[in-house]
Amino acid sequence: MMITEYTPIEFKGFHLDGRTPYHYWIIKLGENLYYKMYDTEKIETTTDEGYAAHIANEKFAIELIGFLKKFYDEHGQVRNTI
Repeated sequence: MMITEYTPIEFKGFHLDGRTPYHYWIIKLGENLYYKMYDTEKIETTTDEGYAAHIANEKFAIELIGFLKKFYDEHGQVRNTI
């Protein structure tokens, strides 16, 4: 896995009932690579955008991108801060 970008992508529409709206963001990390979650060692990713973390709004997505860039390297591993 190699992180080559941090692009927030917006999704909105209606659930299957046709009345209940949805609106969330995901983060694209590279070609067919999406942010799923992070832990104390690495960033977890998925190749299926449907399984990517659903982020409440653009502001939170941008803040999360800043956090990931600061604390994780391009391989999704925690940066050595010592």
